[in-house]
Amino acid sequence: MDTLVRGIAIGFVIAASIGPIALLCIHRTLSFGFTIGFSSGAGAALADTVYALLVGLALSFVTSLCAALGPPLHIAGGAAITCIGIRTILTKRTTKDGASSANASHASAFLTTFALTMVNPLTILSFAAFVSGSTRVLTASTAIDFAAGVGIGSLLWWLLLSGSLSVVRRRLSERVRRGLDLLSGSVLLFFGLVAFLR
Repeated sequence: MDTLVRGIAIGFVIAASIGPIALLCIHRTLSFGFTIGFSSGAGAALADTVYALLVGLALSFVTSLCAALGPPLHIAGGAAITCIGIRTILTKRTTKDGASSANASHASAFLTTFALTMVNPLTILSFAAFVSGSTRVLTASTAIDFAAGVGIGSLLWWLLLSGSLSVVRRRLSERVRRGLDLLSGSVLLFFGLVAFLR
């Protein structure tokens, strides 16, 4: 039970860190509403859960593998985030509720954030730091508890974020929304270029 609670806390903290995935989920919630924003966050939460399980079961092997795959992961993740940033900047809004002309589906929102989080080397390194800092050795059962807790904690953050933003979204003017699109797209583009050039 202690491992599960610890996993929830770690999952919440890691998910709450500001980065390209958080910005993407914020943008999608403001553009398409709660369900698309939460679906995006759920994809990230699943990736967090997978990494937490892998790190818990085989910390040294997974950490070494991540270090070896660092350059291609940076290139793949950077290129994907750069493309999303450019698309966010160029997409025009056409409907009264602020949805863009691009078709948004829950499946694509979930899968894209899952894939982006999986190719983000910082994700696994964050979990590796938390687990390696512990004096307790994770057995198979405690690793599963830890991963489940991480998934729950991450989902709780995305639920809180998407729910809050969906309330704020209704009060934003079209001009403000477009400004936020440009801002989030520019920041995503910056994150992507930094990761790609690194």
